[in-house]
Amino acid sequence: MFNCHAVSLPRNSAEAIARISFNVAYFRVKYLLIVLSFLFLSLVWHPKSLKVFVFMTATWPLLRFIGLKSTVVKIAWSALTLMLLYWKGAALSAVVALLDGAVVVVVHAVVWQTNGLVNARSTTRTMTWRRLCFP
Repeated sequence: MFNCHAVSLPRNSAEAIARISFNVAYFRVKYLLIVLSFLFLSLVWHPKSLKVFVFMTATWPLLRFIGLKSTVVKIAWSALTLMLLYWKGAALSAVVALLDGAVVVVVHAVVWQTNGLVNARSTTRTMTWRRLCFP
C-alpha cells in the first residue's frame, strides 16, 4: 500500500513544480477530500457553521445532477460557502483549515515521485484513440 521508494525530495525547483502539477491532477479527488476533512474538523467547535458547511457540501451533487458543471459555478458556490461561514462567525477557522489542508497537499505533491503514475487523462485519450483506430 505504501511504497517507500516513491517518496523523495526533488532535485530542483523545476522538478518540484512539475511534481506538484502532475500530482494535483492525478490525486485531485483525494486532495479535495483531505482539504474538506480539515475544514470539517475545524468546524466541529462551530455547530451552526458546521450545519451550513454540511448543507453546502450536500448540494454539490445536486448542482452536478442538474447540469451545472462549469468552473464559474464551482467558484461561485465555493465563494458562497465561505461567505456563509464568515457570516456564521467561523471565517478564521475556515481559512486556517484551508491553509493547513493546502500545506499538506503541497508537501505530499512535492515529495511523491511521479515515475510509476499514469495520468488518467492521457490514459483515457490513448484508450479512446486505440478504440477508434483499432476496433
